[in-house]
Amino acid sequence: MSSYKILAFVPVWKRPEITRQCFEGIKSLGLDMFAVVSEDWAEDLCKEYGADYIRTENKPVGRKYNTGLAAVLDRDYDYLMTFNSDTLINPKLLDVYEYYMNEGIDLIGVDKLYFVENEKAKFVDYRLQIIGAGRMISFKALRKIARRIKVRFLNSVAGSLNGNAGEERYINRSQARMGVKSGFLEMLEDERVMLWDDSLNSTLDNSSNTKLIYEGASNKCVDVGKYPYVIDLKSEVNIWKFEDIEGEPANYKYVMGCLAEN
Repeated sequence: MSSYKILAFVPVWKRPEITRQCFEGIKSLGLDMFAVVSEDWAEDLCKEYGADYIRTENKPVGRKYNTGLAAVLDRDYDYLMTFNSDTLINPKLLDVYEYYMNEGIDLIGVDKLYFVENEKAKFVDYRLQIIGAGRMISFKALRKIARRIKVRFLNSVAGSLNGNAGEERYINRSQARMGVKSGFLEMLEDERVMLWDDSLNSTLDNSSNTKLIYEGASNKCVDVGKYPYVIDLKSEVNIWKFEDIEGEPANYKYVMGCLAEN
């Protein structure tokens, strides 16, 4: 068990039996859990497992995630650990992450995982691209980067902001305040939480990782080899079917057996 305060963050949609397995896994990790739900059964499951939750519309998915994040951003935790509702995490991964949390790294994750379905398994390597399942994001970085304000550029600016006169977009709170004070930005809206693009229904992990890294979050993609630290449970209700995933065939009993060792 980690010495850090970690909050499991789980957006939920459909697949109640698989979601139950995910919740059981989080319980076995000893983590507190916060779910973002859109259905009655999911609320009931959260109550059964003692998980805090918020209910909101499922789409756009990016807005759903942001709504959940806004509800936990002022809580007292060191790291947010992101899950899909079909994610299983081997407890040994927390031990692997401990070193990097001790180093104060803001974004920690892996680029390899196993997909399993009906006693079939595949190994997939995303090659230095941190996946959303099982990644850690420090609350320090979230509070700095996810709090956004919509601004209008009054003048063209180079450098990290790199905006053109008249352009409108969301930037982090500290940049907005600095720009207004310097006279080249105008605030258009109050602060809101936006780690993910409100309009997106896919590529959410990539876009949020890019935002974190671009705005200064230290990051580490941990090489975990082929040991099954992260497992994705596939079902009929998935954007990508098991058969559509390009990966290396793997031994289902080995993958699930490593999880059962703990």
